[in-house]
Amino acid sequence: MKSKNTRIARLKEVIALEEKRAALQSHIATINQRLSTIQNELYGAAARRAAVKEERKALQKLPKRGRKGRGELAGDILEVLQASGRAGVSVKELAERIGVKTANIHSWFSANIKKINALKKVGEARYALLGNVETAPKAAVKAKGKQKTAAKAAKPVKAVKTRKRKVARGALKDQILKELTQAGAEGISIKDLADKINANYKNLYVWFVTTGKKISGIKKVGPAQYKLEAAA
Repeated sequence: MKSKNTRIARLKEVIALEEKRAALQSHIATINQRLSTIQNELYGAAARRAAVKEERKALQKLPKRGRKGRGELAGDILEVLQASGRAGVSVKELAERIGVKTANIHSWFSANIKKINALKKVGEARYALLGNVETAPKAAVKAKGKQKTAAKAAKPVKAVKTRKRKVARGALKDQILKELTQAGAEGISIKDLADKINANYKNLYVWFVTTGKKISGIKKVGPAQYKLEAAA
């Protein structure tokens, strides 16, 4: 009889210990969850602060510019966006950096967000350049068609304007480098370059602030003007 009572007592003790262990495990799980939440908040905030700090450093390295004409605005915006990386840049900071009104920047993004494939909105009034800059062909063709229709309706065409021919990427690079080499130390403006190789001014501007920046030897010597330094 005594042996039976001892067994029952042991079983009751086992049940009590199991209940304590379950309670402790639940308590530990709650602690772990709270620790995970705090760590995410701390490290997440640190990551955001680091991204903003890195963006500001990148912007400070760029020289401040005065007011620009329409032809240069796209190039300046894309140059700042590229330097800002995936964190992007706000419209306000961008306007201060290149010296134009925020309304003009908002207008530019509104007009080009669908035309430039790499241009993405990453926050409230904040944009980034993610990937290679390529304009949407259909939008460009549609715009050209509207311009031609409007011109014909306004007045008779007196002279036929030479159409800018499409140039393959590799061929465009070769033509640009050839003209830069011939231009010498003074370099050549994007406008003159566009006339010489019969290319679109805007496309050349985009090329210089994206692909051109990756080619060693190509240097900016003035507003929308570049040269090719000889290899040492």
